[in-house]
Amino acid sequence: RRAYGIEKLTQCNHEISWRDGGESFTMRIHAAPKKGGDEKQAWYVKAQQALGWFSGLYTNYTDYAPVNSHWDEDWVARDSSNEWRPAWARNYNCKPSRAVEIEHKLAPIIKEKYGVNASYTDVHTAVAPWGYCDYDARVPGAGTFAQTFYCYGELLRNDSKVYGGPVFSEGTYQMLYAGLADG
Repeated sequence: RRAYGIEKLTQCNHEISWRDGGESFTMRIHAAPKKGGDEKQAWYVKAQQALGWFSGLYTNYTDYAPVNSHWDEDWVARDSSNEWRPAWARNYNCKPSRAVEIEHKLAPIIKEKYGVNASYTDVHTAVAPWGYCDYDARVPGAGTFAQTFYCYGELLRNDSKVYGGPVFSEGTYQMLYAGLADG
């Protein structure tokens, strides 16, 4: 793209950099082995930054798959019928409070391993926070919009601090997170 005169760009690298096939694509710190693994992903990020671009890797702390290496069924949000809340295909919704916890753990690792200087925190601003409430009576703020909203806001704020660059997330409800998501 640089050859076409694009000088200011943030490259949001999607989930395919994390997986080769059907494995989990969220809450990852190891790149897809068949695509060159961690070493090639770090090289790719550096190549993008060498063009003067921001480079962010896909992260997602809303969709949580049973094949995820961090899987714990107690981390799955409950709907108002106390059933596991479904999310994207083959995934359930991660409890917002657990999403903040795992993001705080993984973001510094991703920054250190790959050197990213932007965030592509997918989904968090695409879903209505009142539609992703965790009704599990064991969690603070159970069943409230505020719990999800504050957790997702904290997660985006931390991404900005850790990666030191712009934070991008998927659209629809991004206006609720003005000042926390840049795009």
